Amino acid sequence: MIVEGWRGIPQSYTLVNHFQLVEMLRRGDLQVYHLDVPFHYDTWRKIPGLFDKESEEAVMGIPAPPEGVRGDAIYRISYPYDLSPAPEVRRLCVFGTAEYRCIPQAYLRGQGDIATAQAEQANLIFVTSSHWSREGFIASGADPQRVFVVPLGADVGHFKPAGSEERVRLRKPFGLEGFVFLTVGALTENKGIDLVLKGFARVAARHPQCRLVIKGIDAVYPSRGFLDTSVKKLSEAELAVVQPRMRYVGESLGQADMARVYQVADAYVSPYRAEGFNLPVLEAAACGLPVICTEGGSTDDFTTDEFSLAVKAEMREVRDFPLAKQLEPDLESLVEQMMKVVERPEIGARAKEAGPKFAAAGFTWKQAVERLMRVIFPI
Repeated sequence: MIVEGWRGIPQSYTLVNHFQLVEMLRRGDLQVYHLDVPFHYDTWRKIPGLFDKESEEAVMGIPAPPEGVRGDAIYRISYPYDLSPAPEVRRLCVFGTAEYRCIPQAYLRGQGDIATAQAEQANLIFVTSSHWSREGFIASGADPQRVFVVPLGADVGHFKPAGSEERVRLRKPFGLEGFVFLTVGALTENKGIDLVLKGFARVAARHPQCRLVIKGIDAVYPSRGFLDTSVKKLSEAELAVVQPRMRYVGESLGQADMARVYQVADAYVSPYRAEGFNLPVLEAAACGLPVICTEGGSTDDFTTDEFSLAVKAEMREVRDFPLAKQLEPDLESLVEQMMKVVERPEIGARAKEAGPKFAAAGFTWKQAVERLMRVIFPI
């Protein structure tokens, strides 16, 4: 199998590629080669230490295919999505996500469209990470029989609950006390950071012991700038509540340190508008946090009411973006759910047991790759 993708940067497709490659290397029935695809932005640079030393060395050590080796399958995981023909392989698999429930031309490398590419290439299939995203491929012309949902996984070796004493110790370097909300991501508009801030202002006004930790990804996105734009939209009264209680972390962290960020929190909040999967929600659940996330989107695939609180949302079309749809979370519903996790500690206690069990039972990277292999190499 030849994988064409990115390695070594703190970007979601790279993270997915890393963990999938780790599990592929553990299989005794698969020879894996890797071709590095140019990064989407020239400013992106590889950062060592994002993963544990053993797995990072193993993934970075995967060689390119020797001359003349064509492979049984090609798996492409980068952006824009490369639909160029590969007639020499039995299976050409392209991974992608349709956050806004469509695949616009800008998502594709070169000319053409999804429907034409599949009509001309009998070996071309798509893999995406949620049913929400699958509907986006189909709406954009993909053959429903050739679009497969393969959920992502959580690194449950790192992402797991911390014990009570360990949690107190982990909080000290952060200077955190009280009830801590956490949100993680690029902080682009579709992540709903503006709603997180508005909701937190309302909650912290009633419960001043609350804190908000925001984890951005400054190495690959202007996350701090996105956050500042949303902060400027707060009223003076809201800013007075939020600013002294907000902590921003923008540096790139390895998986062990990222797990600690989750472990110091009491609840995870993600009132997203458009997501292809939303991996931090799964990682938070694996760490035993109650997760507050948008209802009706991609996270419906991997959340239950045992550890998740749904934020009501309305489906809307996206202006000047043909076919695109997004969810608009209801602020009142968000505030209600955030209040619940603060005021009802039994919700957190239940999530601490249910979330890790749920992730381990069906959403590990090993299970994700087993599903992927069944799609790429069907019996």
